[in-house]
Amino acid sequence: LGVELADHVGPGDDEEFVASLEVLATEVVGAELELLDAGAHGAVEHHDALGCGAQVVVGCTGHAQRLPVARPADESGWFTRGTWQRPGVGRLGGVKIYTRKGDDGTTGLLYGGRVPKDSARPNAYGAVDEAQAFIGLARAEVPDPNLDEGLIGVERDLWVVMAELAAGEADRSKLTPGESLVTAGMVEGLEEWLDQLSSQFDMPTEFVVPGQTRLGALLDVARTVVRRAERDCQAALSDGSHVGVYLNRLSDLLWMLARWTEGGKSLPARPH
Repeated sequence: LGVELADHVGPGDDEEFVASLEVLATEVVGAELELLDAGAHGAVEHHDALGCGAQVVVGCTGHAQRLPVARPADESGWFTRGTWQRPGVGRLGGVKIYTRKGDDGTTGLLYGGRVPKDSARPNAYGAVDEAQAFIGLARAEVPDPNLDEGLIGVERDLWVVMAELAAGEADRSKLTPGESLVTAGMVEGLEEWLDQLSSQFDMPTEFVVPGQTRLGALLDVARTVVRRAERDCQAALSDGSHVGVYLNRLSDLLWMLARWTEGGKSLPARPH
C-alpha cells in the first residue's frame, strides 16, 4: 500500500498528516465499495502515525486487515516527498486494493452494479465522507474525553450513512438497521445530545461570527460540510430514509457544540 506524502510533515504536524491520510484512505474505501463483503462496512483508523508508521484498517464482515505503512528511512522525524511501500503488502485478503474498474469513470455500489462517479449516489456518500473527515479534523483538537467519545460515535454513524447511500434502490432490503441502514434511534440519539447541551448553557439568539476559538471554527467548518452533504443526499434518498434527518440534526449539533466550546464568548454578527 503506497501513500503519497506532502512535501514535509514533521513534528507538530501530526494531526494534519493523519487527517490527510484519513481522507485518502476513506476515498479508497468509499470509491470501491465492491471490494467489501456483502453487508460490510469500512472503517479507517490511525495509530501513532509519527511514532510507528501510519496504519489503515479496512473492516469487513467477519474479518479485518491492518495494513501498516513502513517507517521512513530518515529517523529525524521528518517525512519527505515520495511513496512508502511495505514489501508484501498490496492485497486485502487476496483482493488487490486497486481494481482499475473505475478507470472508465464508474464506481461500484454496495451489493453490485456500477454507476458514473458523478452520479447521485457517489456524490452523496462522497459528501458524507468529506464531512466525516472534517469532523475528525475537529476532533483532533478536542481536549475533553467525553466530547471526543461522542464525536467518535458520530464518525462511526457516518459509515452507516455512507453504506445506505451506496446501496442501490433494489438492494435496500439487504441493509441491516444500525449497521448499513440509518435508524430513527440514531436520530433520537443526536436529539438527546442536543437537548442535553441546550440545558447546559444559554444559546446565542442571533447569528454569530465563526472563529472565536480554533475548535469552534473547525466545528463550524464541519457543520457547513454536513449541511452540504444533506443537500447532496436529497437526490439519492429513498422513501422512508432517515439519512436526511440524521444529517440535519448533526449539523444542528455541530453548531451547538461550536458555541458550547466557545464558553459563552460567541461573537454576534451585528455589533451592539
